[in-house]
Amino acid sequence: MDNEKNYSESKISSSVEKCLFCKENIPKVALAFSNQKAISLGYCSFMCMVGLLGDKAYSMLSNKAKI
Repeated sequence: MDNEKNYSESKISSSVEKCLFCKENIPKVALAFSNQKAISLGYCSFMCMVGLLGDKAYSMLSNKAKI
């Protein structure tokens, strides 16, 4: 009986990152350039980044696009 598993334990890993704005899981893959920048900064999408940072998010994106 030592090898019985506790199936009531959470199957979700604690290493899943949450969005800084909406607290949803951050995706592993971005389909758009703007979302790539947002994910790298801890947001699930560019819209969440705009929701928290406002106009500063657009300037951060334009700086990244120039590089």
